[in-house]
Amino acid sequence: MKRFTVIPRVPMALHKAWEWKQYIFGLGALSAFGLTMPMVTAHSVSAHRLTPDYWIQDQYHYAVDDASILQPGENVDTLLPITPENPHLIWNEDYTQILVVTWKRQSSYERHIRPHTLTSDQENHVIWVTAAPEIQDFCREYLATHPEATQEELELRLKQHLGLHYDWTYDVFVELWVSPDQLFRPCVDPDITDTQCNEHFGDRIPEVANIADYRSFYTHLYWQSFRTLPGTPWTGLGYTYDWGNPVSEVGVSEFIIAPSTPYTIHQVQPTREYCSVPQT
Repeated sequence: MKRFTVIPRVPMALHKAWEWKQYIFGLGALSAFGLTMPMVTAHSVSAHRLTPDYWIQDQYHYAVDDASILQPGENVDTLLPITPENPHLIWNEDYTQILVVTWKRQSSYERHIRPHTLTSDQENHVIWVTAAPEIQDFCREYLATHPEATQEELELRLKQHLGLHYDWTYDVFVELWVSPDQLFRPCVDPDITDTQCNEHFGDRIPEVANIADYRSFYTHLYWQSFRTLPGTPWTGLGYTYDWGNPVSEVGVSEFIIAPSTPYTIHQVQPTREYCSVPQT
């Protein structure tokens, strides 16, 4: 079953509206007391320099709680399809490999990716990726509209958009060439060629390369995301949960590289360099 049933305390639509009303009211109340607080925009909830840490914590914890419950309207039909006809992807010359990107801590890259040519054969050590250049386009647009953003603010906005914990450390973007046959969506149906995920398992459990039992794998992702601290706002719907955007929680389309997948490193760049438009 898609995201195990949890009975919310109040209807989630009302819960969401109330949460953001409280947030907006809080801005007004603080402003009335002469305290400067960030403006809430569709692009982001502002970063550490402007936002108290407890606000960031509350936003994240709310996101984890919200993501654990499937609500009407959350299963979008705008996922990025991995097909040769999609002009928003980067393929090699013979269309046998696609460029994907993962955001890593430098030490993790040096230990787990750089020395190897295959992903781990362990199901609990898979690499989560997005299809290039979607996340690069996002962070370049962010810097274009926030040219004075600090490194901390840039990293926080990326963590928000990718559904990552605010205290986790990431230093570099790593681009990899992989076969699309070795990619799958972390959905009930792992098909990467369509634009929407199913909400329930059918009678036949999908087969995924080098995953012994996909239903068990998916179930483990749920428990790992919502029953272990600090929790992760995993949607299970093929997109990252953007916990920094009050207008839409839909982030980027996400994929997983199957265990024991061959890869070639294309490039590795520090976060800000990857997000900066090259000077001509």
